[in-house]
Amino acid sequence: DLARESALRKKLHNTLEDLKGKIRVFCRMRPLSSSELARGCVSVCEFSSSQTTVKIQDPNQSKRPPKVYEFDSVFSPSCSQEDVFEDVNHLIQSAIDGFNVCIFAYGQTGSGKTYTMSGNKMYPGILPRAVISLFQDIKVSSNKFDYRITLSMAEIYLDEIIDLLHPH
Repeated sequence: DLARESALRKKLHNTLEDLKGKIRVFCRMRPLSSSELARGCVSVCEFSSSQTTVKIQDPNQSKRPPKVYEFDSVFSPSCSQEDVFEDVNHLIQSAIDGFNVCIFAYGQTGSGKTYTMSGNKMYPGILPRAVISLFQDIKVSSNKFDYRITLSMAEIYLDEIIDLLHPH
C-alpha cells in the first residue's frame, strides 16, 4: 500500500542522512577574480578526484609539504551552482519529512558566500533553488498531507545577529 511504501522511503532516506552525520562541512573555492589575475596571482589549491580533499601549497614555500584539508564535499572553482545544489538537494526531502534543516555559509568577506547562497538571475544559488524544489515537492503531495512552513534567514556580522527577513 502507498502509505506503507511512503513510510519506508521516509525511514530509509532519513537513516541514510543520519549515517552521513548531522553536521556536514562543504568547501567551495571561488575562481580567482579579475583583479587577482591582473596582479599575477595564481591558485594555490589542488583538488582531489574524490572531491573531499583540498591541498594548499604556498609557491613561496615549496619545500614545505602542502597543507591538506578534508571535507564532506569540496567544490573546485569549475563547479557550477547546479553542482553545489545537487549535494544539498536531499535536505529538501528531509525538511518535507519534518526535520529541521539548516544551511550555514561561513567565510571571509569576498569568499563567495552570497553568490553560493543567493546567486543571480542567470545562476541561481542554493536558496532560490531550495525554495522552488520545496514547493514543487509539496505541490505533488499536497492532496495527502498538510504542510506548515517556517523560514528564518539571519546574518552574523561583527558579532551581531541580523534577521534578514525582518531588518530593523
